[in-house]
Amino acid sequence: MQGDIWEADSGRPLATFQGYNGAVSSVAFSPDGRRVLTGSVDRTARLWIVLPRNVKPPDWSGDFLIWLGGKRIGPDGEIETLSEADLQELMGRLRRHQNEDSDFARLLRRQLLPPEEQPVDPYGTTSRKQAADLIIRPEMNQEEALHAYELDPWHPLVHLALAGFEKDPVSADFLRRYSLDRLPNDSKLRQCAAEFLRKQGKEDLARLVEGQDKE
Repeated sequence: MQGDIWEADSGRPLATFQGYNGAVSSVAFSPDGRRVLTGSVDRTARLWIVLPRNVKPPDWSGDFLIWLGGKRIGPDGEIETLSEADLQELMGRLRRHQNEDSDFARLLRRQLLPPEEQPVDPYGTTSRKQAADLIIRPEMNQEEALHAYELDPWHPLVHLALAGFEKDPVSADFLRRYSLDRLPNDSKLRQCAAEFLRKQGKEDLARLVEGQDKE
């Protein structure tokens, strides 16, 4: 489902937020207007990034939006999908503006980074990988596991975490094997993997992972 923020006088929605399983029940803006925290009746809260009001978009903002969407209106008025060459050309033009001191440039810098290096918040420095590291732990719940996957689907432990909530045994075994096959030779990660496995009732696999760490 989705939640809307409504304009009091006109009754028109100012913004629509996707990702909830229930209606939005509360909204709070940060003092600088760059973030909005919404709460839902489904007992979840989400932090959204917004641009401050009354900020004039730079001249290159049109190219930025076209590059993000990968589509534009052609000369005949039809919507056309950009070719890879067109996207690369746009990216080259946009890179000239990534170090400007503006909120639009901060958003641009974030989008130009590889996904695993992107900060969670374009106004902050914590990367998606670092945020996932803070969340992933054996006692995490299903919502946290899904959020960690959204943040960093490449994390070596995230599929192992998801396996603990998979009801189909075959799918759970596949997720565990996929995670363990990608597990680096890092003692901290292997110890955490063993804890996940024990919580999932896989003592033999946990001992195997710990044994490989000692070799």
